[in-house]
Amino acid sequence: MSFEIRTVTVELLRAGTPHNQLLSPLTHYLGVCGEEGAKVVSLPYEHARFLRRLRELRYEDGDEDTARRLGLLDDMGVDMAKILASVPGVAGALTRGGGSMTHLRLVLSATELALLPFELSKVPSGSGSPADNWLALQTHSPVCITRHIRSVPRREDSWPKMPRILFVAADPNNIPFEQHRQILLDALAPWLASPVPVEEGNRARYGDWLTVLVNATLDDVRREVKSHQYSHVHVLAHGARFEMENDEGYGLALSDKEGSPDVVSGGRFAEALAALGPSGFHQPMVVTLAACDSGNPGSVITTGASFAHAVHAAGIPLVVASQYPLSMDGSELVTKTLYEGMLWGKNPWLLLHAVRRELYGELDQKYHDWASLVVYEALPTDVDEGLEELRYLQARRALKTAQERYHAAQELAGKENYASAYAQAVADWDRALGNLRKSGPYFLECVGLRASAHKQRAEDDFHRALAGEQEEQDRWLQASVGQLDEAFVDYRRAVHGFLLDRPEGAQRIASLHWVLVQMLSLGCVLGRGIDEGLWSTACASATLHLEHSQPVERIWAHGSLTELWLLRLACSQLGETERSAAIEAAEGHAAKIVELSERRNGFPVKSTRRQLRRYRDWWGHPKLVAALGQRGDDREQRWAAELGLLEGVKRSLRALGD
Repeated sequence: MSFEIRTVTVELLRAGTPHNQLLSPLTHYLGVCGEEGAKVVSLPYEHARFLRRLRELRYEDGDEDTARRLGLLDDMGVDMAKILASVPGVAGALTRGGGSMTHLRLVLSATELALLPFELSKVPSGSGSPADNWLALQTHSPVCITRHIRSVPRREDSWPKMPRILFVAADPNNIPFEQHRQILLDALAPWLASPVPVEEGNRARYGDWLTVLVNATLDDVRREVKSHQYSHVHVLAHGARFEMENDEGYGLALSDKEGSPDVVSGGRFAEALAALGPSGFHQPMVVTLAACDSGNPGSVITTGASFAHAVHAAGIPLVVASQYPLSMDGSELVTKTLYEGMLWGKNPWLLLHAVRRELYGELDQKYHDWASLVVYEALPTDVDEGLEELRYLQARRALKTAQERYHAAQELAGKENYASAYAQAVADWDRALGNLRKSGPYFLECVGLRASAHKQRAEDDFHRALAGEQEEQDRWLQASVGQLDEAFVDYRRAVHGFLLDRPEGAQRIASLHWVLVQMLSLGCVLGRGIDEGLWSTACASATLHLEHSQPVERIWAHGSLTELWLLRLACSQLGETERSAAIEAAEGHAAKIVELSERRNGFPVKSTRRQLRRYRDWWGHPKLVAALGQRGDDREQRWAAELGLLEGVKRSLRALGD
């Protein structure tokens, strides 16, 4: 189901400095929502009385008073709903039917307002939903509640195209370190080639995807961020109080150089996450804090606010924290749901709404982690486009990993663990294909990727047939042909997408001539003949690309023309003169690829060689020809005859230096 996500911004403004103001019914705030008129808003709390109520939300009375705690949550939810409803326009803005989500963005720069648990608000009266429902949990019109500091601008850079996670862990003996590490590894499984890390001291690196710092000090974090750019930082530590001038606040208990606890403030941690390198200033896009009180402001008298508030104020666009004590079960659930979704490019607001509902459904009677979750945000303005591109790139990367695993499984044929490895590889393959986009701007690219994947699997199955026992050969040959059929269907779908108007504004990374050549080549292999009109269209497209401003595009155009003239040789009606001319044309374009490439063994040259070898070593192999012959295809004469397709391939490969 596709959700429309709209943003409703509610601001509560107060004159004076952000700090040094206590909660009081006498303090006036200016409440503003969208284009509605502003209204003076007051709060129903005296500061000391409110702090006593907050202490009851910290489980300090133990588990035996669960009924009282749940009753307090209900009462405070009603109070929060009344505060929101007192701002003109809020109730009306939250009125929306199913099929859409509201991102409720609270701008709360005053420190004392950060104490208020808006996340456990009931539904404000007049919004069209039952008033006894929790606002952040009801499904009639889903709402994701976040906080924002007015002084924090939206990032100008786009959402990271390559996720890279830094996992910062305190003393592993006092935290659920192994559970969180495994959750991150499981989330990265579709892309991670090996779960075996490269270890050095307290640092473990899992490829380019994940770095783990155990017993981390602030200096460890600072050095790591200076040497590598991370998109996500996940912190697992205990929250702890530290002394401030005239009061105390909350920080995270990391390690110092001697291994003792070092209670780090949000400001110090944010400074460690900022790095200035050759490519400019860099900060992570996302920081997730699996720590108690990481969203607790503590004192409102001095500057600083909560750990999460300070990290966000330093410019981190998305900070996920907990305003109260966070259970271990809750921290694991939050980490699992967020990272499994974020790594696939899912929308943060949908993920955060899902996290709250899961916390409520699984842990509500025991803990109120769902209400503790606090999110600060100032995402880039083009976040939707960035996430769409990330979904495409991650699906493409996952498919590549699945292909490598399938190929590796085939290498195990005849060994004891082959059956299990093959079954797992097929499951990974199917899952990767299922994650390719079926709509949106990258639809055409994903259709082409799916087709290419089927072709790759067909090649693996063919080699398995050659290496297998005689009685297995036919089965694997038919499997190879079946995958070629699937590839042809997808390439044909991609061609139709290119030639017909699509409403999604397609990002056409692939070129029309490339997709057409793929379809025509498989049609030729499978005995479907060559469509003259599409052949001419492919030639016209590739010829136009010979004048492209990018040199690499000109090289690929020569590659397409090489193959197109070879495919021409599959036409039985061509005379000897026409066949000679077609082979000469193919040779000429192949030579141009070498001439225009920077290196004789550069990627375009090797890629074209690999494609032409498929005609010689696979599609023209007697065993595959025989398997296709069972379906009534008799192409041996057109391919193997003098001046036939295989002769043209041989001469073109020679021009490519093969």
